[in-house]
Amino acid sequence: MLRLWIRTFGKEFYKQHAGLLLIIFYALFGWMKSGDITGYLHAILVALCSTPITIAVWCLFMFLYGIKALIFVLQKLSTPVYSFVQNSCAAKKKDQLKSWTGLYLILLFPALLISLSIVVTAIVYHHYINAFIICIIMILIVWGVIKVTFRKINYGFRPSANLSRLKISLKKPRWTWSLHYMLKKQALMLIICKLLSFVFFTGITLMFADSGDDIRIYLIALLTALIAHSTLIAAVWNFEKSLLSFQNSLPVNLWMRLFHTLLFLFILFAPELLLYISKAPLSVLSLTGVLLFSMSALLTLKTALDIVGDNMGQYLKFIFIFFLTVMFAILSRQFLPLSLLLIVSSISYHRYRFYKSML
Repeated sequence: MLRLWIRTFGKEFYKQHAGLLLIIFYALFGWMKSGDITGYLHAILVALCSTPITIAVWCLFMFLYGIKALIFVLQKLSTPVYSFVQNSCAAKKKDQLKSWTGLYLILLFPALLISLSIVVTAIVYHHYINAFIICIIMILIVWGVIKVTFRKINYGFRPSANLSRLKISLKKPRWTWSLHYMLKKQALMLIICKLLSFVFFTGITLMFADSGDDIRIYLIALLTALIAHSTLIAAVWNFEKSLLSFQNSLPVNLWMRLFHTLLFLFILFAPELLLYISKAPLSVLSLTGVLLFSMSALLTLKTALDIVGDNMGQYLKFIFIFFLTVMFAILSRQFLPLSLLLIVSSISYHRYRFYKSML
């Protein structure tokens, strides 16, 4: 059974989440020289295993990653395509647990590999209690997702009583449909994106704390937070293309659609903008420029998906080139002209697609 689970669940999981893993790798190591990666990685491992706060943050990340893998498997089990998996309940309990253990070890491999590295580093530096805590957390997470999946397969037929008789329905305006999908279906990905944004933003600002109030440092930190949202934007784009394609027939003009898109992107990125306001030196002009920079970048990432479609390989190449281009513009203090160019290009493309679909 394990080979079948790997070919179905494992292959599809890494196909859907390869973008997020590569973006994290680029954000952590893409800007470094090859000779500095070993020392940088060693410093990260020492920092993660030395204090209770960093251990708690990493354990939280492992927990969220495990929940993400569990939700992925449970969502696949609820679809008719994966109904054949229910037949595995006829196998022995020992064989079932062994196959699900193998699958989750593969799905959680990136987090488990880093966790083992942290444990080894903690043992080397005599942080034995911290190493023991991380080992216990790893075992509990793996055992928990296996147990939930096993019960779903073997005891999912038991009916449950509906304890809630009160049904409350609220009208959702059209522009909130994507927001509602993100909060309801992609809540875990949203949390991970926000955690990555906070870590990247805070890490870069602390790394260059001796540079003073140079706005370029905060813009680079904001850029990494923007890139961290690219996977979430791709998930929302897939939802809009698959389930909201009927919107093209609704009597909504171009500018209202663009306004709704920008409003959604603004709400999505509002926590990062508040974080920027709390850290960076402020003025009305700089705040307007940062808002223009953020909205133009997010709209460009969403527009790129309309161009490349489902080709995630091309999308990742675009993100890498986009990151380098914007980084160069920030360092040369030309981010405002670039922001204007990006938002004008995106609006022009949306205008072209809007009137083309109306013909």
